Amino acid sequence: MELSHRNILKKSRQQIVDDLDVEDVMDSLIQHSVIDDENVERIRRESTTKARARRLLDILPSRGKKAYGVFLEALRTDYDWLADTLENGDRADRNNTQEINANLTKVLMRGGVPQHHNIIHRVEDMKTIKDALFDLNCGRYVVLHGMAGSGKSVLAAESLRDPQITVEKFGGGVFWLKVGRVDPDQLLKKIRALCLKLDPHTNLPNDLEEAQEILRNLFLSSEYYESLLVLDDVWSSEVVKTLNLPVRTLITTQDTSVMNAVPGTYTVIKIKAGFTEEESLHLLSSHLKVPLEYLPPEAKEIHRESKGSPMVMSMMASLLGESGSVQQTQRQSGRWSYYLTGLKNRRLCKERKLLQYEHENVMGAVQMSVDQLTKQHRSMYEKLAVFLDDDPIPSAALEVLWGVGRYEVEDIMNTFIQKSLAMSEFEPVQDCFVYSVHDLQLEYLKSRLTEEEDQLMHRRFVEKYFDRVHWIFGELPHDNYILTHLGYHLSKAGMDNHFRDIYLNLRYVEKVIKNCGTAAMLYDYRKYHVLITHGQIENEKDFEDFEEFCRTAGVLLSTYPSADIVQLGLAEPQESAVYREAAKLADQELHYFYLEWTNRSSLHSKNVATILHPGKPTDIKFFPDGRVVTSSEEGIIKIWNITTGEVMQRLHGHRKPVKCVSLEPGVGSDLHEVNLCTGGEDGAVKMWRSDPLPEEDHADNHNYSFRRKSVRKPSPKASLVTPFGELLKNNQDDSLNTIQVDGQPDDVEVSSVAWRPGSNQIAVAIRNGNILVYDGSGKEVFRISGHKETVNSLEYNASGRELASGSDDQTVRLWAADTGEFLASINFHEKRVIGLSWLGSAPRLATVSIEQLGIWETPGKGILVNPLQRNRPPSWNCVAASDLYVAAGTSADKMVILWSADSCQVVAALPGHCNHIIKLAFTEDSMYLSSISTDTMMVWEVSGLDSDHQLLSLGPVHHTRWIKNVPVTAAPDDRNRLTLLRQGRTESTSEPETSQVTALVLNKDCDMIVFGTESGHVKLFNTQTDSVTVLGRHDSTVLSIDITSDSIVVSGGLDCTVRIFYLDGSPVVCRGHPSLVRDVRIICNETRVLSMDSKGCLRVWDVRTGEEMNEVRRTETSHATCLDTWEGHGQSLVAVGGVTDGVNIVDLERGELKINIASKANEVRVAKFGPNGKLLVTGHDCGQVQEVPQLVNQRYNGATKTEIQVWDVLTGLPLTSPLSLHSSWVTDLALSGDCSTLVTAGDRLVWWSLKSLLNNQAPTPKRKLSFPTLRTRKTSESRSNRSSAHEDSLLSLSGPNSALASPLATPPSNRHLGFHIGSPSTNQYRPISLHPTSPLAPSNRKVPKVGQDYNQQILQNFIIKGNSVNKVFVNQDFNQFVTVDDAGILYILDEYTPPQTLFV
Repeated sequence: MELSHRNILKKSRQQIVDDLDVEDVMDSLIQHSVIDDENVERIRRESTTKARARRLLDILPSRGKKAYGVFLEALRTDYDWLADTLENGDRADRNNTQEINANLTKVLMRGGVPQHHNIIHRVEDMKTIKDALFDLNCGRYVVLHGMAGSGKSVLAAESLRDPQITVEKFGGGVFWLKVGRVDPDQLLKKIRALCLKLDPHTNLPNDLEEAQEILRNLFLSSEYYESLLVLDDVWSSEVVKTLNLPVRTLITTQDTSVMNAVPGTYTVIKIKAGFTEEESLHLLSSHLKVPLEYLPPEAKEIHRESKGSPMVMSMMASLLGESGSVQQTQRQSGRWSYYLTGLKNRRLCKERKLLQYEHENVMGAVQMSVDQLTKQHRSMYEKLAVFLDDDPIPSAALEVLWGVGRYEVEDIMNTFIQKSLAMSEFEPVQDCFVYSVHDLQLEYLKSRLTEEEDQLMHRRFVEKYFDRVHWIFGELPHDNYILTHLGYHLSKAGMDNHFRDIYLNLRYVEKVIKNCGTAAMLYDYRKYHVLITHGQIENEKDFEDFEEFCRTAGVLLSTYPSADIVQLGLAEPQESAVYREAAKLADQELHYFYLEWTNRSSLHSKNVATILHPGKPTDIKFFPDGRVVTSSEEGIIKIWNITTGEVMQRLHGHRKPVKCVSLEPGVGSDLHEVNLCTGGEDGAVKMWRSDPLPEEDHADNHNYSFRRKSVRKPSPKASLVTPFGELLKNNQDDSLNTIQVDGQPDDVEVSSVAWRPGSNQIAVAIRNGNILVYDGSGKEVFRISGHKETVNSLEYNASGRELASGSDDQTVRLWAADTGEFLASINFHEKRVIGLSWLGSAPRLATVSIEQLGIWETPGKGILVNPLQRNRPPSWNCVAASDLYVAAGTSADKMVILWSADSCQVVAALPGHCNHIIKLAFTEDSMYLSSISTDTMMVWEVSGLDSDHQLLSLGPVHHTRWIKNVPVTAAPDDRNRLTLLRQGRTESTSEPETSQVTALVLNKDCDMIVFGTESGHVKLFNTQTDSVTVLGRHDSTVLSIDITSDSIVVSGGLDCTVRIFYLDGSPVVCRGHPSLVRDVRIICNETRVLSMDSKGCLRVWDVRTGEEMNEVRRTETSHATCLDTWEGHGQSLVAVGGVTDGVNIVDLERGELKINIASKANEVRVAKFGPNGKLLVTGHDCGQVQEVPQLVNQRYNGATKTEIQVWDVLTGLPLTSPLSLHSSWVTDLALSGDCSTLVTAGDRLVWWSLKSLLNNQAPTPKRKLSFPTLRTRKTSESRSNRSSAHEDSLLSLSGPNSALASPLATPPSNRHLGFHIGSPSTNQYRPISLHPTSPLAPSNRKVPKVGQDYNQQILQNFIIKGNSVNKVFVNQDFNQFVTVDDAGILYILDEYTPPQTLFV
């Protein structure tokens, strides 16, 4: 009886027992031979009606398939209600079965479970496997162990076709990974494919450490928690170790020693070498559709000769079944004899003697199967020898190999599959089937080739690909094969001369990285290094440049679809081979817009290694030999080789997150082990000993010969923390000794540990504020109870005589190390103390809270604290110190800041982290500094940073003007000194200011910088004399500032006032704004001041007298964010944007509201008029840009949230779709004079082509074209022929007037407004001319630029080193752009011009 019918009888059993009298259906059951006399007797032997019904129901399932139907018809006579019940249940069960089978098919196809033909169900083995899978728990393994060709993979796949196993037990899905013999790089490639199966949108890992973290978090997610991972054909314990994940795992292998990596976590099922005779005969019977009794005697002979090999028997069944007629197959005993004789002869190859005897049967069967193919198909099959073992073969690669179409490939491969010569599986990411050939079958094919034939086969395969793209390597297709296998085929083909041309080709590098990831490119660089360089010194340097470029810029290419490799290459140093190749491409691609970072040479990166650190690190320390140890919230201690970026050792033992690490001082140099201790939230303090540094790694690490490693910004899934119940699947403990702190669980969490120099004592800080001191045996020596709250940091001084502690109680205390006696304390901090560090051997202590950082001079002898400051608001998160430096990490701008220990001045600001800095550590010689954030570990070379010539980070406020075609930039540096830079080189520097600079502006001649401070002072820095003059002050912070050509200074502040300062007179205070004045600017030919407060209210003042001339309240909004002005066509317009209500545009002369724009869009952060006043461009919180032709006297509020649109000037209707690329706030923007090009700022700089948006706009005057001259490529040293204008005739995209550095206050432009202002005394109007007299000029281009292929509106985007920029300045020709990012890096970007361009 079918299983579904059995289930229906079980479900309806009680109702049948209650209602049925068996005698009423007995005759019908006997008549149709469903029950016999013996059954009748057993039924009637029961004493009650219900008991007889139960007995019948017990007998029916064993009486064959027709029993259910006969029983159902028998019920219809007298028990129609029971018949209806069963029939309805049957219908529901059939529907349910269909749904289950459909779900099963979907799960198996998505997971890539292979399909096999000629299957014989080995009942006993299948039952054992299913039982083991059903009992399998998370973190444990079922291992199928057997020899090659024994059918392990087939059994695994067929066991998963049982819905009760796959659908019910593994609700998260089944994911099949064919492993084979792999090295670490090949394993990474396969794991990347697995990551895509699990999440097609995940960021692909660059190394095994990152891959392990991504997979761990995916399998811990609710979607995949109940899933099964199948690792097919595992040969190495490293594979098991790497894929030791919180998931149920099924492994097939020929060697059970691979499981030594996870002792005690697996169950082994031994798969016998071959079929039993009965199983072999069943296979033949099933495939040939012939009853067992009709099989000829040769069937048993074939079984014996093949030793029951599943692979051989499957291929023999395919060969015997080729007649296509069951009857003919039965009669042709000669056919059986023919194949039996062939199997006995084993017509193998020249290497027959090298094959194991068991493989001879397989090889013979393969040969016979191949011989039976048609000549054409045989030739095609033999060409499969070009592929690697254990590699899936996509259909597209076969199309190239065979020169046929996709559907022909499918037909041919189906033929091979039917003959058991190939297998297929569904690839969900590619949405197609991929194919594979068994290793033994490939071995047969390859063994038949001579070395010359093999080389020729690979050469022809490669040349077919090259011919398709006309040997343009960057246009090779992404067919999921050739980009990751090209190096292999080139080497096999003997085409060594092509390696350099291909692998040092930027377009090919771009193709590989964008489609396969950085890891694939770096893998080929490592593997084919010698072939690429040919041993030549000049090639070696070029190779190093490309490899380094892939590590640093590769992540940008793979992360940002909009990233352009030519643009990234042009941002490299000019001596780099990458720059030279990028310049060649830019010279050829005249229709694309590129930028050259001309002051790039002034940026000397101190970063020597950047490594992804999964698992949320918590602490870091340097070993004396240069290795690094980290702790993490995973509960695992990791020891890293910084030279290679690899984890050399993992130490397990903590049950909860590890919070801190301390090394035994003075121990562990050269090749010796290092002793360390750690403390965790589990209340345990553990001692460990590291492995010694391998001799081959010692030389590099001893000299700190670090190599940069690429890092990928993690996806949200990859940043999750692993739950310990799943991560710690076994009780592995690698520690030497454990001290368990006594007390309540909440009180004994260890927050800090410190190993005392020259002693075996360890100080332990716990959550309740106590400090416990233990000896090496774990005995408590004494306890210190001076702090009232949690102690966050402990550290002994170099002599080991004093112990310092910092606590949540805001104090830093000093204790005698021998007795725990209190010695001294300071109350310098106003917030909890989060870290402290002794300055090497000096008696000085650096301490830090979130708002204060300082050095306690002579602890125990005084209370003097020297504060350490920078020019940005404090957001300290950690501190480390050495004899030479103090370093602190920030949480706001994710920077590492260094001060000189002697001068207490900032000497460097180190950008690079994407998240807040967690911990820092110096090497003993102060040459290197390591830092960790949530997902990244970085190493910096910091020797020699105390030089006065070191360029510090700039900003956050900055301003740029152009003098004689040269950009001049003003900004405070990290010492809070006003700095003037000409063409990116420091020209003048003031003394450090005591209060943060919050607003600044250069005067017209760039010989004065006027600036405001947080303390309210307004000052003037004369760059000729390097002197600072105080002009006056506000009652609180200065927010905005501007200056006239005759040095009248105007400022707005937090005190709600506008103040006007005269160099030869008393300042004027302009009152009237009810809230802070966020923007001021000088307008109307420098006769008026326009100011805006935080509510968007506008006021106009006389610049000479301070008299209020006008007030406009129609722009009022809940929170104003930006301001812009425009004059022309008899109108004077002002646009005010806000967090709500979009942008209000008013006629400043009349105070009338003309239109409200984008009222339903996201918060507007910047709004700018186009040069003709018809176009308004807005930037929003959502990272999108809106282009809105403003409509006078009409109102349109149809814009939906986050939409970006162009509004028609006549109808007010939107004309275009959104411009969206920024992933954060759009903070600034500007249009070219002809409105053809737009630049926007935010998380990057983006240039847009707006030509398609201007088709219906009124034409703008055309520039007079001069005869083109030949131009040479410019560097930062030569700009003599640049036709840029003076700054006062420029559009300053985000003028210097706004002091608020954050994107919340997008600075106003330096536009001047001409309009009629009514005089209060005469009520007359007088005309005021516009200054400047011309808008920003059109682009000075000879060749029109077009957008990128993926988005024609995007001309280019420049990816900055930091996280964001808030202002960008542009010269008149719209071909030079200057900005400073939040990391303080200055960018001078020139539109790239080929060295010699002829225009027709």
